[in-house]
Amino acid sequence: MRKLGVVAIVVVGLLSISQGIVLLASTGSFVLSVDVSRRIRFTSTAFFLGGVLAAFLLALVLIVYRHQLAEWLFDEDDVSVTIGAAELLRVGLIFVGFDLVVSAIPSLIIAVVSAY
Repeated sequence: MRKLGVVAIVVVGLLSISQGIVLLASTGSFVLSVDVSRRIRFTSTAFFLGGVLAAFLLALVLIVYRHQLAEWLFDEDDVSVTIGAAELLRVGLIFVGFDLVVSAIPSLIIAVVSAY
């Protein structure tokens, strides 16, 4: 069970990286689209970038300390799984890609609506 836990922790770390990228993109679009004073723009950018930094740090911790976290969270039970860790990682990467595509849909809708 612990080996599957390691893979799950890595997938969560990769998902955190993808969310950081999405948040970084929304930071740029927000800062460029809103007409406010420099102080408010700087403050909002700092908060957004703080969130991006937190997402990347969470991903870094999850990926670097995956074995220690798996030892702490999961028992060393012998679970017979027909799917290997590499296949689960591939499925996790597919979910991350799907998450990025779904996260882009609102921006795509806004772009299409604003064009008309």
